Amino acid sequence: MRITKQMIPLMLAALLLSSCAGKKDLYNEGTNISSAPVADNAADVEGESFYYRWKGEVVSVDYADKQNAVLLGKDNAEGVHQWQEFLIDLEAADKAELTVCTPKSVMLVTENESGNAALIQIKQRENGKMVTKGRTVSPVVLCRVRDEQENRYDYYLSDCKIYSTPADDESNDCREIPAELKSYAVDSSAAVTFPYQKRFSSYGDFEDYYSEYHESLGLDEVKTDMDMLEEDGSFNTNVVFLYGALSSGNCEYELLRAVEEDGRLVIYVKRKITEKTGDVNKWQLTCQISSEYLSDVSPDSIEWVVYDDEESRG
Repeated sequence: MRITKQMIPLMLAALLLSSCAGKKDLYNEGTNISSAPVADNAADVEGESFYYRWKGEVVSVDYADKQNAVLLGKDNAEGVHQWQEFLIDLEAADKAELTVCTPKSVMLVTENESGNAALIQIKQRENGKMVTKGRTVSPVVLCRVRDEQENRYDYYLSDCKIYSTPADDESNDCREIPAELKSYAVDSSAAVTFPYQKRFSSYGDFEDYYSEYHESLGLDEVKTDMDMLEEDGSFNTNVVFLYGALSSGNCEYELLRAVEEDGRLVIYVKRKITEKTGDVNKWQLTCQISSEYLSDVSPDSIEWVVYDDEESRG
């Protein structure tokens, strides 16, 4: 489920009410911010954030509390408070920072004050040695998805889980549904406005699209796959969603998850730049989903979230 800035104040109010009732669970959605570089803020937080002070010691709930950090999957009051503060700062366009721990790792998520992108820094122990990693992720869109086995809501920024809280009931809200993603490079000089999206509920839908845009985009590779779906009868039981995307160089696309809730479908994709060429490349992504999971989804309520996810200083 995509979470927008406009939803955060309502969610925070709900959180405060649940806290007054003595509940430990946190029902929240996220925020959406455009893409831009994140300033190196290590000097600002050196000596303050637990991320920089951690030496590899095991992190317990009490220890995380003392460090103003969240121990992932532990439903303690301090963790809830830190998550609330993080959301408040996102909504207020302040520098938002959240320290997330497991017993053997510490992660620092920092969004700069202009609200453009998030710098994710990770320290962890591997084979007895400290390893540091860094990633810059944009847009800052938090995804909530239900872990049905654990009956929890998990919150992700790209593929990084940054928070988890008990689900409030046994419903199927925020459920992840099976999906298959493919990507196709198209003519970079195509006179078509990007980004855009389409929906093919039948082969006839695709034929109409092919007739109108093949000359500009070059859709032979897409047509080959659509022909195969028609031949094996897949259009009888599946819907294909298409998204036209831009990238600054050569890249790879990875499906993270497709999430359905309250008549909405959001498709989350990670884009990794493999070669920065300085050119603007154009792509088409297709996501195939079985119709059985779409009976409650409005045709106008389909959204794609494509994360730019790049390595940065750890």
